[in-house]
Amino acid sequence: MLFSELHRTNHSALATLDKTDALQCMYDSSGETDRTVLLQSALLLAFYHSEKDLHTQPWYWSGIAISHCQIMGLHRPPATTDDRSSVDGRKRSIWRRLWWCCFFRDRWLSLTLGRPLRINLEDCTVPSPVAADLLIDVADMPGVLAATYIPADYSQLAQDWVLLMHISKLLGEVLALSFRPSARKPTLRHVKDLEEAILACPVDRGGDLRLSSSAIFSWCHIQLHYQ
Repeated sequence: MLFSELHRTNHSALATLDKTDALQCMYDSSGETDRTVLLQSALLLAFYHSEKDLHTQPWYWSGIAISHCQIMGLHRPPATTDDRSSVDGRKRSIWRRLWWCCFFRDRWLSLTLGRPLRINLEDCTVPSPVAADLLIDVADMPGVLAATYIPADYSQLAQDWVLLMHISKLLGEVLALSFRPSARKPTLRHVKDLEEAILACPVDRGGDLRLSSSAIFSWCHIQLHYQ
């Protein structure tokens, strides 16, 4: 992993840097060439805030992650003539997850910072996320290992992730409808259709007290974004 370079870096030099600067230094000088690793690293940094950057660095790193996605062609499904066509299903699921995580971050950073959407879904033909993209990671895991480290309701958590991506899609439509200066004025039918789609989101769990702590956290996370 890219950040394992920390253990081989001159710690006395890094000690003089702000944490954000140190992470940037490691990212730039690691020598990593695997684009998937670089994409994963940039995406992780897109969720990091520090007092120094006043929340601007996540926007920067989100842009880097999205650029890696588009260079790799993750916004389109692999074609038969594509170098990616021979990639196995597990790798494709990882790529789809990475793409939709970048999409998620793009929508919510745009809302938070008041900046333009970087991803236009009209340019993308990648399939919508499905729970199987997450469940494939544990499909072949030994039962004892899964029982120890994987939540019993992992399938529900996977469905929650898919729902969160759907809510993020709707957010993007609201932002595009409301803030694009050159966009055509929406019709009343368009607004009503979008409102109905938002209200139709299955975010209510009906007060199920049997939920695990991880499922409760996931539900609260969805409610936070939905509200």
